[in-house]
Amino acid sequence: MQDGQSRNSEDRSMGAWDPIELRTEDCRRWRLGPARVCVRRTDAEWHVAVVYEAESADEDVTGGDRVVVEACEPPPEGLEWRRWVAAEDGGVVQVTPMMPDRAVVVRPEQPISIPSGAKAQFFVSIPVWLRISAGPGKATTLSDLPTAILSNIWFGDPMSGELCYSLKTRARRTFDAADTRANCALSPLLIENAASEQLPFERLCIRAEHLAVYPGESQLWTNAVTVKSRGADETGQLDYGQSPPRWEPVGKPLCDPREPFNRGMLKRTFSNIKVFSGV
Repeated sequence: MQDGQSRNSEDRSMGAWDPIELRTEDCRRWRLGPARVCVRRTDAEWHVAVVYEAESADEDVTGGDRVVVEACEPPPEGLEWRRWVAAEDGGVVQVTPMMPDRAVVVRPEQPISIPSGAKAQFFVSIPVWLRISAGPGKATTLSDLPTAILSNIWFGDPMSGELCYSLKTRARRTFDAADTRANCALSPLLIENAASEQLPFERLCIRAEHLAVYPGESQLWTNAVTVKSRGADETGQLDYGQSPPRWEPVGKPLCDPREPFNRGMLKRTFSNIKVFSGV
């Protein structure tokens, strides 16, 4: 989609997630990373369309550190619109960043080994999805859309594994506010190797459904993920934090986790962690 000329363009950053009142025939476009999402109001319907400017969602190509919301009337030509019947008593639309609808397998660009007894802090950028909701009061969800197209990967053994998204990551060791991506949430990942042998970090399954999204000063964040490995043949410990990240001030969660973390699910989770441990 060509951006072309649009009026009333504004860099709203975290304000991009505020509700917007659309009158009949109004159209707004959200630009973040490779995604261009258009929402249009008609007399009796909501219309939503999305296109992508990049094929891959790896960290090094998502690009762009700002969320831009702009009017786009008339709407761009050539879009494939999806349609929903609209309520008659309001034209409010809200776009909310969410975590992906499946687990994400992160793969460092270069394998990393963690010595026995060591801890390592990483920061992983995960492309968010956008939930488009409309209507007054309790809004109706129209659609969940990814901001970047991730590849599929099978994680685990053939019988008990699961289909996940694959994401190549730089696995940054420090947080840099200048290195942000508008369509990604930064997930703090702490790995502790409590085993007697070194731990290779070649791929790790982050269960994104247990992560909330917070608005930070420079970018979006998730709650922290902690992995404690006791070796390939022993049960490890995994936790999804229940509090906001601590690396910069953040506001109230923009969305809750798709699925609350339940420690009763640890057995299933750790059978997959063994793949990360090199088993």
